[in-house]
Amino acid sequence: MAATQHKTWDVVETADIVADEPEADETGEAEREPVATMPAEDLVRASASTMAVANAPRHAALLTREEEIELARRIELGDEEARRQLIEANHRLVFSVVNKHRYSGVPIEDLVQEGFLGLIAAADKFDRHRGCRFSTVATIWIRAHVLQAIQELRPMIHVPQRVANAAKRVWRATEEMTQELERRPTSEELANKLSLEPERVDELIRITPDLLSLDEPMGEDGDGAMVEMMADDVQTSPPLAAQRSCLKGQLSAALDRLSEREQLILRMRFGLDDGQEHTLDQIGRRFSLTRQRIKEIETTALAKLRQEATPGQTLDAGWAAN
Repeated sequence: MAATQHKTWDVVETADIVADEPEADETGEAEREPVATMPAEDLVRASASTMAVANAPRHAALLTREEEIELARRIELGDEEARRQLIEANHRLVFSVVNKHRYSGVPIEDLVQEGFLGLIAAADKFDRHRGCRFSTVATIWIRAHVLQAIQELRPMIHVPQRVANAAKRVWRATEEMTQELERRPTSEELANKLSLEPERVDELIRITPDLLSLDEPMGEDGDGAMVEMMADDVQTSPPLAAQRSCLKGQLSAALDRLSEREQLILRMRFGLDDGQEHTLDQIGRRFSLTRQRIKEIETTALAKLRQEATPGQTLDAGWAAN
């Protein structure tokens, strides 16, 4: 496979990667045995072993928050052993992300390779001062690399315009019903709303599983090409995505300091309840207010939270005014 050309994420191209995990004893605890490692760029040449690892159970012991912070501190000082330990303890995240895209048309070993490069980048970029767990940051970096690989390596599939339009209708209905029901609708519910057979809805979803699925919305307005919508997702920088994710966690824990309206606006804006991030216009329609007024309330609420933020934590989303 030709080396994937990443955008501008400043990714480390080589690093020691865990080739396998230690077996668990009868108590379920993983024993720390010496682990064989290989350069990241060699993973693509190890298809058979990669598949074996992908199918094996994951037993690496999870790190506590304190252990993550200590490893991150040592990594900042150039400790390669700490870097290896942080990667080893979290390589299950790679397979979790890759598993969701196993039908993308790209060989799974290629996705695993890219996922590990994302994990390496996360270990190098992790900021222990932001109050965010490493697994949150790592998942974002891994997913960005996997989606980038899918975009660049998957075979081109021609989808007739009428089918693409029908798929967009399914997506729009999914977004609308998610807000109404406060959960993702079933195929039967979508079929009833669109006057289609449930089998037809499932077929439209299956046509492009990584571009149109009930688990991964394509965008806000639905007026772009499907591939472009996926490209927009890939283009979002992992550092910014991680920053937003950390802010969500801080917001969720601090919202009781705000008024009920401020709480609801921030919950909708950052998708704290259902994972669906709403635009200023969408929230404005909910409250019968202008987008400018919603932005003012959001800014005021965030300012209140920043004033009470604990030392070492920042409430700065880098949020686009959309």
